[in-house]
Amino acid sequence: MEAKDPHGQSFDLIGEPMLSARDYCDAIGDACGVTIRAQPAPIWTYFAVDVVTYWLKRVLAKKKGPTKPSFRDWKSRAQLSPYRNGKAKSELGWRPEADRASFIRRGVADANLFGVG
Repeated sequence: MEAKDPHGQSFDLIGEPMLSARDYCDAIGDACGVTIRAQPAPIWTYFAVDVVTYWLKRVLAKKKGPTKPSFRDWKSRAQLSPYRNGKAKSELGWRPEADRASFIRRGVADANLFGVG
């Protein structure tokens, strides 16, 4: 809040990558006492299911106007581009949580995810 004129600028307020998607699901499972099975799948499988669903809606349900699937859209959902937080650190003094155990405790265990915990 003390930064010098951040108006009109955008910042990525994100910490360093500490958890993969599977690690995050494991942390949620441990904190909430549930089992979450995370199975990686290639993006093209989601796209293929979307194409089949699209044609079923068009042909069998005779719906007008469903959005035609795009592989580019599905690929963008994978969030493969890295986030950069250097600007936020230098201009805003942003200091994200750097300790993995503290991050899991504060961001998962104590976060009351899903109203559990």
